[in-house]
Amino acid sequence: MELPDFLNFKPFNTMRERMGTDRLGYFEMYDPKRHLSGEERSTLRMQGLSVPRSALYFLGDHTLAYKNSRVGLVVEDVLHVTRCKAVTGFEQGVVVADDEALGGGVSACKACLHHLRFDGLDLDKERKHHHNQRVIQQFSLARFFESYPDYPLFELTHVRHPL
Repeated sequence: MELPDFLNFKPFNTMRERMGTDRLGYFEMYDPKRHLSGEERSTLRMQGLSVPRSALYFLGDHTLAYKNSRVGLVVEDVLHVTRCKAVTGFEQGVVVADDEALGGGVSACKACLHHLRFDGLDLDKERKHHHNQRVIQQFSLARFFESYPDYPLFELTHVRHPL
């Protein structure tokens, strides 16, 4: 059995025309429960978005996520990027995806950075004290998202665990 040439298959071309596209590719249906809207992405970058704990989850690489985006979580002026021991007892938190949304007075969680061994940080090794301090003081979400891209996340490649 020979398959038809789908590039010249009238029903698919008609459907593509109705969709308003002449490009071929992968399309994913938008689900507001699972996907960030453009407005949400903008809010995450500019000021942060207040969300309940139940809306967050962590991925197989231990980083935090909201819908289909990796995020930082601000709780009591501390920025968390993974599920560390310090992320307990909160019901509502602010998720962010840009340093601009942090404002001043927010510090990176040492336990999170240690858990991920971010930039070689290891709080168990006294000989690395100066290196550890530098990593903590110079931490930025921009640098973090270079190692752990924030958006979009593809569920097939990541394991989701409730926070």
